[in-house]
Amino acid sequence: MRSMASKTPVGFVGLGNMGSPMAKNLLKNGYPVIATDVFPESCKELQETGAQVVDSPAEVAEKADRIITMLPSSPNVKEVYTGPNGILKKVKKGTLLIDSSTIDPAVSKEMAIAAEKMGAVFMDAPVSGGVGAANMAKLTFMVGGVEEEYHAAQELLTCMGANVVYCGQVGTGQAAKICNNMLLAIGMIGTAETMNLGIRLGLDPKLLAKILNMSSGRCWSSDTYNPVPGVMEGVPSANNYQGGFGTTLMAKVLSLINMLICFCIELTEQKVKEVIPHLFCIRLSVYYFLPLGVDTYLLQFYQGLRNLIHMLLNILISSLIKGAHIFYALLLFLSVFRILVWHKPLPLTPRHPSLWVPSPTRSSESCAPVATLTRTSHLSSNSYVRRKDSERGGSTADCDFVIHTPQPHTPVPLIPLCSGETKALLSGTDPRTN
Repeated sequence: MRSMASKTPVGFVGLGNMGSPMAKNLLKNGYPVIATDVFPESCKELQETGAQVVDSPAEVAEKADRIITMLPSSPNVKEVYTGPNGILKKVKKGTLLIDSSTIDPAVSKEMAIAAEKMGAVFMDAPVSGGVGAANMAKLTFMVGGVEEEYHAAQELLTCMGANVVYCGQVGTGQAAKICNNMLLAIGMIGTAETMNLGIRLGLDPKLLAKILNMSSGRCWSSDTYNPVPGVMEGVPSANNYQGGFGTTLMAKVLSLINMLICFCIELTEQKVKEVIPHLFCIRLSVYYFLPLGVDTYLLQFYQGLRNLIHMLLNILISSLIKGAHIFYALLLFLSVFRILVWHKPLPLTPRHPSLWVPSPTRSSESCAPVATLTRTSHLSSNSYVRRKDSERGGSTADCDFVIHTPQPHTPVPLIPLCSGETKALLSGTDPRTN
């Protein structure tokens, strides 16, 4: 483990709205800073505060064994690390590389592999809090990387932020940041639309903001970063929208989010096919094993449930490794839910003579098909529509079967119910007890 008391020079690449105050906070905490940026003006400003300025990332790597990068996008990160004058061209063995850019988790993993080949350690540590938090050293860092190196990174990051959270292996910091930015974008758009609506309806913006911040609509965009001029001091809206997190950068992040969601959908389409057999194992156990006895039913049901859970865990673990696990978990859930509830039924052949529900071809008075429900609405609903001849006073001869034997990978068909049974099912009561 690295010495946590070391005050050796720290390299810094990227001196924009976020990088410049971060580097200044390192200087304030007694760390010599060796910095570079593509804009000479930014370098000159930091040099005036005591930093040493060099011409390229490679020169930074020659002079520092701990380097922080804060760059606009994934291509910029690739260029700074692996380009002709990149950090990895001159990096020393054992150097700790911390990237605080918001980029694709896959790029972070790619940089980590490239750094490892050169004997260096790469960690992703994107930030939240904006320019104001960067100036006041109150950023939140979400760190992904080798856990043994986390404490060495934490030593530097605490000089620039109030919260440093270890998220897991390389890429997980980016995953957490992207999810946070997705919610930020939704919240900011919602706050702007809400404030605009209130103003058009005649409300004073300050009063409306006060009400929102005392109510369930309160969020960071309303109580800390309100987008309406005149509502708050010290925010971009109070300064003609100068400074802060630019819309261009937010558009970049949202584009990245969209790409990752598409990536997750592709994974879901591939993996959900593996889940379907286990879903139907659970569904079919309700129809075809319960009549054979509760013990047999429970055995089949829990075997199917166990297999399903095992499959879902495997899928989530694989998505975690790919760095997009939170979105993927949500999409997987929605896909599975759709299969369970809305899957289009297929008509098949009858099987078990003791399971029947009158079909809509019978008397409309006694068996009006006022609703069509799937049995997957709730597993327990099967007890409401399962009838033997002796219980209903009818015979199978004058009743068409509507419970069918599914083939592998086919859904259980929709089942028309009598009006009385439908009402009982929807009300949660068992018609057999009435």
